[in-house]
Amino acid sequence: MVKRSNANLTDEFIHQYLRALDCPRALSVWILYKSGEHKTLSELEFNPLHYNTYVDARDSLAATSILSKAKFLKTGNDLKKIALEKFWKAEETCKESNARILRSENLSPMVQQGLSLARYKIHKILGRFSSCRESYVDGCNWGPGASFHIKRREATYPKKFLEDRGITHSLASFIRPWFREAYPIWDIDFDSLNYTSENKIITVPKNAKTDRTIAIEPGLNIWFQKGIGSIIRAKLGRVGIDLNNQAINQQLALEASRGQTLATIDFSAASDSISRSIVWELLPSDWYAVLDCHRSKFATLEGKNFFYEKFSSMGNGYTFELESLIFYSLAWAACQLSNEDSSLISVYGDDVVIPSSALNIFHQLCDFAGFTINDQKSYSSGYYRESCGSHYWNGQDIKPLFLKESLDDSEELLKCANNVRRLAHRRNGYCGCDARLLRCYTLLASSLTAFPLISDGYGDAGLIENIDHPRVSFKKPKGQVEGFVVRVPLFRPQMVVYDNHGLLLTRLRESGGGGEISYGNKIPLPGRGRKIRKNLLIPRWYDLGQWF
Repeated sequence: MVKRSNANLTDEFIHQYLRALDCPRALSVWILYKSGEHKTLSELEFNPLHYNTYVDARDSLAATSILSKAKFLKTGNDLKKIALEKFWKAEETCKESNARILRSENLSPMVQQGLSLARYKIHKILGRFSSCRESYVDGCNWGPGASFHIKRREATYPKKFLEDRGITHSLASFIRPWFREAYPIWDIDFDSLNYTSENKIITVPKNAKTDRTIAIEPGLNIWFQKGIGSIIRAKLGRVGIDLNNQAINQQLALEASRGQTLATIDFSAASDSISRSIVWELLPSDWYAVLDCHRSKFATLEGKNFFYEKFSSMGNGYTFELESLIFYSLAWAACQLSNEDSSLISVYGDDVVIPSSALNIFHQLCDFAGFTINDQKSYSSGYYRESCGSHYWNGQDIKPLFLKESLDDSEELLKCANNVRRLAHRRNGYCGCDARLLRCYTLLASSLTAFPLISDGYGDAGLIENIDHPRVSFKKPKGQVEGFVVRVPLFRPQMVVYDNHGLLLTRLRESGGGGEISYGNKIPLPGRGRKIRKNLLIPRWYDLGQWF
């Protein structure tokens, strides 16, 4: 809990944090924040070309980023309206792409050759769909969230197995001939399914500048879309693109910041810009047909029904893998045309790392394909690189801190205090903690009570601290086990008891999915539960060092 009720704690933290940074951008951010110019503040951008030294770039990025994702800024913007405007703009872009790609007139020889190479690469990666039907069935799964007919707070797997019967007509026609053979004990009456041709567009909070649009798919479409995604993910893994690991992109960004050989690329609205025609242009015909029958071709938005110009949207179970496949193929083609080493490519969704000398051709291919590279957040020269949330300047980590929520809630306050301590540790090269952030950290830590002190590396179950701190309390574990036992508040989900066929199907899916198998009749309800005190075993206590 928070020691004191202080409506100004958030303001005081922001002031102390920016004061500790002590740079021109920090002063600008504080003036804009305190004077209520939040709209202008939300539009501030970090330009690494304006800085010559590591310290100047690090501090300016930290000041620019601290409130860049803050949901509590009062910008006066209609965030939902802005999100919907971006959605319709992406649809218009896809419409233009569909027309341009289908015409394919007056293409430069380089773009023609690049598309041919990208198409060849995708065909080599995917092979024939008929050869991976078994992997497709095994890879199907429910997504973690809501579907067309089941709310997120009720979205347990047993409930989905029993009640989630939303499906598009095209997918039903595809799975009906073989469904009972693939899932012999999953009882589905195809005559009583909830047939539809559309998904539903909603908006969810993103930051102070805009909301985010996502599409809620029919439930059975999600199940089978995840199967498609799992195959593409596995096939990309065989050519070195690991979509289970962001660390590859992050490591390459670190290496790129030391020289000029690699570029980190960011896109604008990439997931909403996958046009129908670019998928038709690049994918094998059998794969296109399969992906096409799994997607929702129509959508509803604010009561209106419309036909998609895009191929798949955020919310579709294979969009992430599909965009990764397309970006990888275009990057690979650009490297072939530039005589560059394609093994240096790394892709994670719309985060792309590519040799800098291939960037110009990659840019042209993306332009034709309908993807917009965000030049303000893409870097091919200088000391700065960013990918998958990691930021580097000439080989040094300058990842900033983001304050997304106000500090009224004790858990947000705890998380912020820990992140300040981790930032102070990074700023000193992981050797001690930067004393300039001590006052800011103390403000937060002194406002907390009832949270234990724990080692870093165990999330935010407590306030991270060194073991020699006088308030650290622990017990030695029993037996021959080495380490430290600390009582911490951990989230205990609310459980619901099932004894039906849906539970059986859930356990069978777990046993075939390669993950941890659960037993018993209890299933956790998403996002519902309470904190209870439990023992946390810390085998080795991490030393953050002293403040200096």
